[in-house]
This record gives sequence, structure tokens and C-alpha cells, in this order.
Amino acid sequence: MGQVVGYSHFYDGTQWVDRAFIWEEAAGMVELPTFGAKTSGAVAINNSGQIAGWIRGEDEVARSVLWNPIPELASLLALFTGMAGIGALVCRRRNAT
Repeated sequence: MGQVVGYSHFYDGTQWVDRAFIWEEAAGMVELPTFGAKTSGAVAINNSGQIAGWIRGEDEVARSVLWNPIPELASLLALFTGMAGIGALVCRRRNAT
């Protein structure tokens, strides 16, 4: 599973900006969220898919940021199914007493 992170430098019609991205063979280059910042850059990715980088707002102050991967749908379904099972067990236990 090859992934590359970095930033692209382009003219947005009014100014030159940097935007963080992740590249994967299946999806291609995908821009990462800027959280309202003017520019962003990604510098590293770990085996869990977390991406370290920076964002810079209108005040030109760079801030560290950590992008977390969005779980796959199957993982979310397993999580919710497990939580529903725990909820049913708790309800059954309360009703039994």
C-alpha cells in the first residue's frame, strides 16, 4: 500500500498557495483539509495513516497539525455493531435485576 504525502504549490487566481495532499494509486492525489488556513503542507505519514504537517493562517503563523485517517466503512460498521451488542447486554443485565 504505497502512499506519498507532500504539498503542491499553485496559483489560486489571486495568490500563490501551498496545499497538503496524500497520493495513493487507487485515489490519486487528494487534497487534505486546511481547517480554514490559507496554506498547508504534509511532511510525513506513519504506518497507521496519520499524517504530520503544518497549516498557516492569515496571521502567517505556522501551526503543527495531525491528520487522522477516516476509518473504512467496514471498520465503522464493526464498531457500531459491537457498541449495539454492549448496549443490549447492559439493558438485559439491568432488566434482570
